[in-house]
Amino acid sequence: MAGRHAQKSKSKAPIVIIIIASVLVLGAAGVAVFFFMNNGRTQAEEASATTVSSEATVITSAPTEKTEATTAKTEEKTEAEATVQTETGVPHEDSEIDVVVPTEESGEISFFDATFIPNGRVLDTYSGEPVTLREVFGEGFSDAVLTFNSDGTYRDTLEKSGDDAGQYVVQNGKIIATSVHDRNKQITVTEWNGDTPAEFYVDYGGFQVWFG
Repeated sequence: MAGRHAQKSKSKAPIVIIIIASVLVLGAAGVAVFFFMNNGRTQAEEASATTVSSEATVITSAPTEKTEATTAKTEEKTEAEATVQTETGVPHEDSEIDVVVPTEESGEISFFDATFIPNGRVLDTYSGEPVTLREVFGEGFSDAVLTFNSDGTYRDTLEKSGDDAGQYVVQNGKIIATSVHDRNKQITVTEWNGDTPAEFYVDYGGFQVWFG
């Protein structure tokens, strides 16, 4: 009996060892699987974070590009407006008028301050027939004025050829005027009120326009 018992105990020992080894192997496999899955998850999270960061970079950079484009357009518009203003000419109110008016050999020179509007009388100097301001100047005649200043300058908003400003003198009962383009302005005074003309006409390229 003792021999059987000893033999039985010996046969149980390998079984126990096998079980322990199996447990150890399974445990090691579990640990390996855990680390593998954990490492995979970490890599996935890092990839996701990189993607989000990349997307955020794109999103934040877009407004900057848009802002730069808007700024560039604004600068181009400002430059274009400045170019247009330069090409069309600065208003005479902002520029100095400096021309030479041919005066007569003798006679006192004077100036006056007055603004005149066309009185509606216009004559064709070639035919002598009356015409209208609208026929000659279009719609621009409605707010046109001719202003003489005591500093010897004049401004004419009816004139559209570029001779809309210049200098003048009053001498020997006449107004002698020269435009900024060095062209004489033909002004004929028919009636005076002291030192100021009461009625006169100006020759605009073959049309007599009356003022006063």
